[in-house]
Amino acid sequence: HSFEPMAFLAGGLRFLNFGGAVGKRAESELLDRIPPSDVVIEKRIIGLLLVAPETFATVVSVVTPKHFHGHNEAGWYSRISQAREAGVPMDMELFLTWLREHHGTKELKRLGGPAYLAEAMHNCGVPSFAKQYATVIREHATRRAIIDAATQMLTEAYAADMPLEKLIERIMAWSTRLGAKERLN
Repeated sequence: HSFEPMAFLAGGLRFLNFGGAVGKRAESELLDRIPPSDVVIEKRIIGLLLVAPETFATVVSVVTPKHFHGHNEAGWYSRISQAREAGVPMDMELFLTWLREHHGTKELKRLGGPAYLAEAMHNCGVPSFAKQYATVIREHATRRAIIDAATQMLTEAYAADMPLEKLIERIMAWSTRLGAKERLN
């Protein structure tokens, strides 16, 4: 599917036309929702990278730390990537030793400690599904980016301190950048 900025803008303008009490309730329900993410899948990726290190190339071809919603998962992903770059074998004890030596025990505790890692490894899923897991993480990240951009658009539209032409120009730029960003990633 290709990203069409004009279709996105038209859809967004229909969204803005809530009107009345029903519209306010729908707007509130929409803004109160939890952003798309799947911590179970994110944790599976972390476990897979240690249990089945051969999946690393597949996973890194799809996701980066910024795609993870969970801070622990993004942190583990970054540290595992750094350890691999340093040539550390992907064994839990060797990795934890490297982590302690290079980042200290505070970092290990901040990420959830060995217990988190053991649980991630135990529930890692199927190595042959690594690309599908990574794709789910990436798709959720893209949806969160769209939500962030739409929220910025709504904020500026409600502010009314910008000329309408400038506002529409900014909305078009956001949608174009978002489409280009997704094609590049």
